[in-house]
Amino acid sequence: MVELDITKSHEVFISYSWTDSEIVSQFDQFLRDRNIRVRIDTRDLLPGRQIPDAKKEAIVEVDKVLVFYSENSKNRDWPRFEVSIAEEVERKNKKDFIIYIVLDNTELPRHDPNRIAIFAKGKSFGDVGKQILMGIEGGLYDAPSINYDLKRII
Repeated sequence: MVELDITKSHEVFISYSWTDSEIVSQFDQFLRDRNIRVRIDTRDLLPGRQIPDAKKEAIVEVDKVLVFYSENSKNRDWPRFEVSIAEEVERKNKKDFIIYIVLDNTELPRHDPNRIAIFAKGKSFGDVGKQILMGIEGGLYDAPSINYDLKRII
């Protein structure tokens, strides 16, 4: 098993619908337990700033954008806004930047069939977490897990 290079700081932005907050917060903790810096709206957007500007700034500064995609998020304004900003960054930098984590059977948008996509439904939390780590770095990093069941089927 290849381990993440923890000497390099990896940072991601999480895009999601608040309806999916329970599972997303567990993946947030899973990544932070593995020394991935995570930017998420509920913790990292400072009050008093314009939300669109704060989200743009956060997205531009990270290594990857993790889009937790579901029936709950596909037509929501903020997740769609975040994905559009990430697509701009991806086009500008000409490299993969967006990783979809599909939580249910929702089809990806038509223009996204070749993006990195992890289909979580029916997989264990641990397997999905490992796939996310591979998407971020191309390797796996094992660390003690707390507060989530790695064998739980999503």
